[in-house]
Amino acid sequence: MGKCCCAINCKNRFNKYSQISFYRLPKSQEKRRKWITAIGRLNWNPTSETWLCSSHFVSGKKSNDPHHPDYVPSVFSFTSPTEYHLAFNNVDQYVRSLNLQEFNNTASNKDGPVLQQSPEGAHSDISLLHELIRYLKSKFLSLGYTFHGLESQLDRDSTDSENFDCWIKFFTGLPNVPTVLLLFAYVSSPLTEKVKLSLRPVQELFLTLMKLRLDFSEEFLGHLFGIRRTTAACVFRRWIHVMSIKLHPLIVWPGRKYLLRSLKLNCICIIDCFEVFIEPPKGLLALSQTWSAYKQRNTIKYVVSITPQGSISFVSKAWGGCFTNEHLVEKCGLLDKLLPGDLLLAHCPFATAEEHADLFCAEVVGSPLAEGEKQLRQRELGGFQEASPAKTHTQRVIGLLRERFSILSSTLPGSLVRVWPNGEVERSLVDKIMTTCCALCNLCETIVPSSD
Repeated sequence: MGKCCCAINCKNRFNKYSQISFYRLPKSQEKRRKWITAIGRLNWNPTSETWLCSSHFVSGKKSNDPHHPDYVPSVFSFTSPTEYHLAFNNVDQYVRSLNLQEFNNTASNKDGPVLQQSPEGAHSDISLLHELIRYLKSKFLSLGYTFHGLESQLDRDSTDSENFDCWIKFFTGLPNVPTVLLLFAYVSSPLTEKVKLSLRPVQELFLTLMKLRLDFSEEFLGHLFGIRRTTAACVFRRWIHVMSIKLHPLIVWPGRKYLLRSLKLNCICIIDCFEVFIEPPKGLLALSQTWSAYKQRNTIKYVVSITPQGSISFVSKAWGGCFTNEHLVEKCGLLDKLLPGDLLLAHCPFATAEEHADLFCAEVVGSPLAEGEKQLRQRELGGFQEASPAKTHTQRVIGLLRERFSILSSTLPGSLVRVWPNGEVERSLVDKIMTTCCALCNLCETIVPSSD
């Protein structure tokens, strides 16, 4: 078997006509560990026949000097231009320091005074000093320019915090930087002991929020953050799993005392169905159970309840799009939360829900438009007039949820959805995504205006 480079995305192979050299990984445990860390492969155990080519060293060959920058490889496909220039400057600085050390050793080993050396040697030493002074002067000016540039950038960022918050809102859907930092401090605690990937934890959170907010592909996110596509997918799934667990308490069912104290009404929530498009799944049964006659596409369906204050108080598990709203409300567990005297508004016809609500001495009032009526019946008039400031916000909240997190407006791949024979969707990544988006929506300001 020929020699081939083990670096990521490197296709160099041994060729006797090529000038590229190949090196085995060092036998020294410490140096070997540094090489493996620099190569950046996950869960990788190199063998004795593992090779690394000279293209991954700045000077084009490895060095056995621990102080040399090429003691460890540093040039890879994921190396940023800034890191590459820094490594190149380190090699240049190392060569100059060797020249200066050689000059000092030569001067200290002379038997006679410096004035007795040959004119040619004195001229070369002076030229070396002039060259070193020019290099240090250019380095000093470069650092000065960098410092002033960073200082001016810091001033612009500190004076333009509102513009920065706008960018945070665009990329993450959250209102400002303090909210993102608060979310990171709350969510990242279970991930401190996990195996570290190529990104820092705050970058991993930002990648996850960008996936939810803008629905970027994993290939694009990997290119944007300088990691592989599989690594980006792994980061997203790991953070969604933790965020759905940690943020689920933000979806709170409201207490009656709180509603009476704040709104002076018995309307506990407004319910509606939320459908998400999916790719046609494999299998005739799953294909038929996810077909929505209303949308004329394959969908999964959720029952979502919204409080009169505009927050999401309940989200069900996913069901196939072919099932009726009555079936979802009956099976999702929402009716178990009702108390005697509660008023539940519905923007879809829920005849079965009304029958079950009677068992709890609660009342479900359906929308006349959903039932094909032009006006409310007399018994429904009081409920809708009582909660008229709240019912107008239901579709706005659901629309805001779709707008704020584009992943819910796109077509989800069929690999995320598995449908059981009874029509219920297996609790998988898609439910965690829905729970996380609803919880993050509750973190933002409500669209319902205050009653002050």
